[in-house]
Amino acid sequence: RNMFFLRKKGLVVFLGGDSLLLLSLSPFPPSHLYWRHVHNVHRGHRAHTDTRAPLLRLLRHLPVERRRNEVHLSGIDLPRPRPEAGERAVVGYIDTRSGDWTSLSTTLAWNLQQGTMLHWLPTRPDTHIVHNDLDGVRLVSRLINVDKGETERTYDRPIAAMSHKGDTACNLNYARMFRRRRVVGYAGADDPTEGVLHPEDDGLFVMDLKSGESRLIVSMAAIISEFEHPEEMGRRPIWFNHVGFSPDDSRIFFLARYTEGGTSGPLNSAMFTVAQDGSDLRKVVDYGQRMSHFEWKNNTEIVVTIERESLG
Repeated sequence: RNMFFLRKKGLVVFLGGDSLLLLSLSPFPPSHLYWRHVHNVHRGHRAHTDTRAPLLRLLRHLPVERRRNEVHLSGIDLPRPRPEAGERAVVGYIDTRSGDWTSLSTTLAWNLQQGTMLHWLPTRPDTHIVHNDLDGVRLVSRLINVDKGETERTYDRPIAAMSHKGDTACNLNYARMFRRRRVVGYAGADDPTEGVLHPEDDGLFVMDLKSGESRLIVSMAAIISEFEHPEEMGRRPIWFNHVGFSPDDSRIFFLARYTEGGTSGPLNSAMFTVAQDGSDLRKVVDYGQRMSHFEWKNNTEIVVTIERESLG
């Protein structure tokens, strides 16, 4: 599939297709835009793609350079490798047919690996997006009307994944993630689980997007009490990350993670799946596999990249 990337300092691209959603790292939209048509992506480049709605979604750090059919990252125009509390980004879009930029909103909840978790709302995919934000020290998500450029609703939890039907979303604790692995968390948010290794009241939440109500379906404590795990994990704080709905929205995958030997140690993760109602919790990939880049293949299979010494 053809992909389009924007070559401009201070931008992170979120979408390709008829329009692009961008997160601008500067207070003003860019005045000059340069397009790159890329066929082959370097395998070492970190990108987040989401094709679960009518438009292709693409998150990539920019600017990019094309050399020998490979895409390489050059530095984001920031003084640090990750945003600090209070650094605001602008959410907007570019119409790829006209090249016009439109600012929609701003956000204090973003990072350079997963952005602000922008999603088109599947029930209104041509007019509404959802992204995460910070309200004081509380993490929330905003429903934005693209046509009007207005926030229509604020949900009381940040969104990590959207169901294909658009009626349900998954929620995670990005403040806890920031303390444990800053590259995927949000700075400036309050974390009520600080100091708790395996919280009973935090983990994977599911939110009804119509009512706004959410409920905990898997706690971090349950992962420790119900499944075998490395002995060291019992003494380390854990967190959840990287969630996704199956094609029929019946199941959700997520990773339980901790760092070996302390905060700066290597990651150790296991993958679990669970039904939307919290039943039938299963561990599908054990710890120690060095998982990276995964997606549902169908309703019963997941494609996962792992590293095994026996396979070289």
